[in-house]
Amino acid sequence: MSRIVAIVLVISLALLAVLPLITVLPAAADPPDYDIPAGHFYSQAAGPGETGYAVTDESGVPFWSEFRRLGGVDAVGYPVSGRFNWNGFICQAMQRVVFQWRPDSGQVSFVNVFDLMTQAGKDDWLLAARQTPKPYAFNEAGLTWQQIVDQRLAVMDANPAIKAAYFSVVGDPVTMNGLPTSQVMDMGNNFTLRAQRVVIQQWKQDLPWASAGQVTVALGGSIAKEAGLLPLGSAPVSLPPAPTATTELPSAIGEPVCLSTLKVVSFKSSPQAIVSPNFSTISWEVIGADTVVITPEVGSVAQSGSAIVRPSATTTYKLTASGCDGEAFAYTTVNVSGGTASTSTPLPSLPGPGLIATPTKATTVAPTQPANDLAVTSIYLQANDNLGFTVVHKGQLQGIFKFRITQLCGTPQTSSFYHIGDSFASIPQTSAPVMINTEFTFIVNPVCTGTIQIQIDPDNAIAETDKVNNRMTKEFPKTW
Repeated sequence: MSRIVAIVLVISLALLAVLPLITVLPAAADPPDYDIPAGHFYSQAAGPGETGYAVTDESGVPFWSEFRRLGGVDAVGYPVSGRFNWNGFICQAMQRVVFQWRPDSGQVSFVNVFDLMTQAGKDDWLLAARQTPKPYAFNEAGLTWQQIVDQRLAVMDANPAIKAAYFSVVGDPVTMNGLPTSQVMDMGNNFTLRAQRVVIQQWKQDLPWASAGQVTVALGGSIAKEAGLLPLGSAPVSLPPAPTATTELPSAIGEPVCLSTLKVVSFKSSPQAIVSPNFSTISWEVIGADTVVITPEVGSVAQSGSAIVRPSATTTYKLTASGCDGEAFAYTTVNVSGGTASTSTPLPSLPGPGLIATPTKATTVAPTQPANDLAVTSIYLQANDNLGFTVVHKGQLQGIFKFRITQLCGTPQTSSFYHIGDSFASIPQTSAPVMINTEFTFIVNPVCTGTIQIQIDPDNAIAETDKVNNRMTKEFPKTW
C-alpha cells in the first residue's frame, strides 16, 4: 500500500517539475479596427450582441471618404450603426453625429437629432434619462440668419466652460454641434446646454463619470440610438475578416485583395488664374495610395496636403497615385496671364478610370482679382521653442484676424482637442497674395500630446470663399 502511494507521489512531483516549462500562448486578438475594401471596420462602439460597424464608400455613397474629410474619429466618433434609410435619405450614425447623404450637394449633412427628438415626443425621456432641458422659445422674428446665430451662441456667455467645450471641436463648431436650442440651465447637479446635435454639461460635484467642474459632451448619434429614434430595422453588419500579418487574403483568381480602393478624392488649384509672379495653392486628397507624385516641380507628397506653386507660364499639373490596384490620375491647370501653355505635362484626350477631368482649358486668360481668403499653410517650431504658423492672405481683406490654439488630449479612444487660448494677428493692407508669419508662446497641458491645432477666424467673422482651409493640425515630438 505504501509502495503505491510512493509511486503516485513521485509521478506527481515529476509533473510539477515539468509544468513550469510549459508555456500556454494566448490566442492573438483581432485588431479593434482595420481596413476593408473601400472602407474601414470599427468595433470600438459596438453594443451588446454587436460586432461593430463598417464605414464604406459602397453603392456610390462615399461615407468613408466623407468620414475622413470631416476629421475621422476625432471629429465624429466611432460608428454606432450600419446604414439605414431615414425619410428618403441613406444615413449612418456615428457617436457624435448622424450622417445623411445628400445627392444634391454630393456631401454628407448632419441630422439635427435633438430637434427630431422633440418631434418624436422624446423630450420627457431626455429630461428624465439625460437631464436635458426642453427647447427654449427664442424670439427670432424679423432677425437675419447671422443675427439668429449670434443670439444663439451668446447664451453660452453665461458659462465659459461650456462655451469652451462647444468651440473646442475638430471642424466647424456650428456644423459639429448645431446651434444651441436652450439657455444654459441649472439641472441640479449640473449646468446643461442643449444644442441641435449634442448636449454639453458641466458637473457641480464629483460623480463616477465626472469630477466637480468637469465638462462632458453627450453625443447625439449615440443618444439617438439609445432613445430608439433611429429606424435601423436590420441586424448589425456581419464581422468582416480581420487582416493578419502573415496571411494574404486571396481573391477568386488567386491575386491579393486590396484592402483600400485607390481613389483621387480631389485635386484642385486656387486661384486657377494668377498674374506672374504671384502664386497658386494646389491641394489634393487621395485614399488607398502607396505613392503620390505631382509633376512638374512638386514631387512626391503625402496622400493629402497642399503646396504653393509659382509657374511663370500657364501650367497643367498632373497627380499620379499608385496603389496595389493600379494607378489613378488627376489634372489641374494654373493659368498665368501673359504666359504660354507649358507642355511638360500633356492633357489626356479622354478621362479614364480614376481620372478627374481637367477643370480649365490651358489657355491664356485675363488677370482676375483673387477672391477673399485666409488659409493656414504651415505650423512650425522655432529654435526658442515658440510655435509659429503661416497664413496665406488673398483678396481685399485687411485689418485684424483672430486665431485659436487647441491641443489634443486624452487616450486614442477618447481624445479631443482642448481650447488653450485665442490671439490676434494683422492682415496687411494689400490686395496682392502675401504670406503672414506669426509667432506665439503659450502654456499647454504637459500630460497631453504634442498635437497642436491652429484655427483662424474661429468665429466666422471674415467673409471668405473657403473656410475649410482655415484649420491645420500638426503633431510635434514634444509636449512643451
